[in-house]
Amino acid sequence: NIINLQKVEQYIAQSHGVEKAIWQSIAASMYWNFYQNNRWKIYSRTTVESNTSDDIETWDVRKFISKTTALYEASISNEQLLKQTKVENISVLIQEGVNTRELRPTVYDLLANRAITYFQNDEKDVTNPSFKFQIDDQRYFQDAASFSKIKMESKDSISLQLKALQIYQNLIAFHLDDSTPDALIDADMNRLQFINSKAVVANKKDLYIAALERIKNKGPNNQ
Repeated sequence: NIINLQKVEQYIAQSHGVEKAIWQSIAASMYWNFYQNNRWKIYSRTTVESNTSDDIETWDVRKFISKTTALYEASISNEQLLKQTKVENISVLIQEGVNTRELRPTVYDLLANRAITYFQNDEKDVTNPSFKFQIDDQRYFQDAASFSKIKMESKDSISLQLKALQIYQNLIAFHLDDSTPDALIDADMNRLQFINSKAVVANKKDLYIAALERIKNKGPNNQ
C-alpha cells in the first residue's frame, strides 16, 4: 500500500551501498505491484506530461513505468560494489531456491535478474514510437562472448526490451571467465529464450536451435 511505499522510500534515502540497491529493487517491485493491483483505476486517469507529483494517486501508467524503470536501473548502477558482494552476505534477507547459489553468486546477479524480469515483459511497452526498437538482427543469437560485444544503438532509448538485452550483455560479460559455468549458462539460456520469443527474424527457430547446440557442445561433458 501507499504507506509501505513511503516507508521504503525513506529506507532508500537513509541507506547506501548494497543496502540501498536492495531497497531500490524492492521499491521497484512494490510500485509495479501497486500498479497491477490498481490498473483498472489507473488506466482511467488522464495522461499528464512530465508529472512530477509525489502523490501516487495522480499517477498514470507512464508515470508508474518511469518510476519503476528508474528504480530498477538505479538498483544495479553500483556495478563494481554489487559484483564484489557475495550473495551469502545477504542470505538472511532472501529466500533461496534449491541449488541456486551458483546461479546467483553475487548481489549483482540477484538484482540484475530481478530487473531483467521486469524489462522483458511486453505489458509495459505502452509507447509505440515510429523508431521502436526491435530484435531484428541475427547477431543476437550469436555465442555468449560475441553477443556481449554487440554495440546496441537505437533512437528508442527508452525501449524496455533494449534495456533487458543490455543487462543480459553485462551479466554475460561478467561471467565469461568464471571457473564454473553455472551462472554464465543460466544467463545465456535465459538470454536466448528471451530473444527467441521477441525476435522478428524469419529463421529465428533455426538460429535458436543452433545457439542451444553450441551451449550443449561447450558443456563440461563435451570439453
